[in-house]
Amino acid sequence: TASERLISYIYGQPFAVRLAARLVAAIGMNEVLQVMVAQHETDKKKIGAEAGVDPWVDNTRIYYDKEGNSMGAALCLRAWINLVTGYIGGGAARAFGVLRLLSFLPSGLTREDLMSLFVKPEDVRHVLDVICDQFYLLEVADEHGNRVSKYTAVQILDQKLDTLVFRLRPCVLGLFAENSNPLKFECARNLDNMLPRLMESADIVHKTFAAARTVEGLRAMEMCENTCWSVTRPDYMLREGFINHKHASIEVCGHISLYLAMMMLSLNRNHEAMLACRNAARFFRKFCEFELSAEQIQEREKHPEIKMRGPSLYGQALRLAGEVKLQLGCCESAAIDLRNGFALMSPIKEAAISCNYNGSHIGQADILWAMAEMSLTMNDHDKCDFYSRRCLRNYTDLDSPPGIAFSRSLRGQLRMCAGDMAGAYREFNFAIKVFREFSLNTRLAEVLCFRAELAFAVGNIPRARVDAAEAGAMWTS
Repeated sequence: TASERLISYIYGQPFAVRLAARLVAAIGMNEVLQVMVAQHETDKKKIGAEAGVDPWVDNTRIYYDKEGNSMGAALCLRAWINLVTGYIGGGAARAFGVLRLLSFLPSGLTREDLMSLFVKPEDVRHVLDVICDQFYLLEVADEHGNRVSKYTAVQILDQKLDTLVFRLRPCVLGLFAENSNPLKFECARNLDNMLPRLMESADIVHKTFAAARTVEGLRAMEMCENTCWSVTRPDYMLREGFINHKHASIEVCGHISLYLAMMMLSLNRNHEAMLACRNAARFFRKFCEFELSAEQIQEREKHPEIKMRGPSLYGQALRLAGEVKLQLGCCESAAIDLRNGFALMSPIKEAAISCNYNGSHIGQADILWAMAEMSLTMNDHDKCDFYSRRCLRNYTDLDSPPGIAFSRSLRGQLRMCAGDMAGAYREFNFAIKVFREFSLNTRLAEVLCFRAELAFAVGNIPRARVDAAEAGAMWTS
């Protein structure tokens, strides 16, 4: 019978049983059977299966087609998921748009995130009912990533359980991750709306780490790290039909990459920080190319008040890449990135392309500070003195107390190396006072360590003990 033949195409997989039951109820048994028979024969032909060999039996083996391209594992389950998503894509475009969006956001979406995508609450209810309660393509997880099965999607909406997230099942996520088809309107719009929200989340996590609230930052990062990495893959995101021509989304992806790099740097995950910096540089370089397009040049000719932002953003990525390379000990490569970043922060006046870029004074000061730190690391005290004086002057012109404190902290280290202990004390005391006022705990702990080292060198053991204890408490908080 038809039902017996259909059961034979399930191969004992529980998830396939669920999908089959819903599909049969939705479109009929004969239609489902017809599609599955055709797909089964197609898979057998692709791998060149010999008589009696069934590629759907073994769900752990990875199969390859005749050209050597991977078809993946679990071909039977893939066929069922493809059939379900094809059915949803044809009859519920909004539901399919959310599915495709979630393939970019593996950490999932909260109830509040989903509500922001739709005007009417009942639309959210309908979408979740289709893809979660009917076809089980989504799973619910708590804030730690543990699966939760005691709530339906409708209950989560009604009870406003904002600590739970909806995410794709791993088998569904793996299938969508391979989908290189251009985004349809619904999914493209959803992605454009979600990227700024993700950037805000990444910014909050970065600020948490900057305030030395490491435990809190790690908890928050659990909710967004995988998603941040997913949407900051330039080779994937900058393809035709994704965000290739959307300059606003390209800029947002660049900012997310920068925040991700700073998070990784805070955790001493320097190689991952370097990857995030490289991704940010590629997004911002693409943004620079957009600003140099004929359309944007004409727009700036009509509206001279429009300023170019691309060079400054690209320079920020190079500056951070230089700092990461310093952490990795690649001083020569870091110097190249910092010099290029400094050049991009400088004013550019080119009438031919209607470019009236004023540069970034604060960006130049930040790079001078990094170059002074690099020179100190390389024991080139003359260059460190030169760069630290220039960055102190820039920060003073900008009236930036934290920047002045950064510079004077460097000057203190330089004075300590030169044997000027009293001068070093003055510089460190000023920096510690400012960092306390602005709650920059990471930098405060750093300078406390320098002052403790200085106190120990001059025999002031009680002062060294107090500073070292305070710094240690901050590092372990």
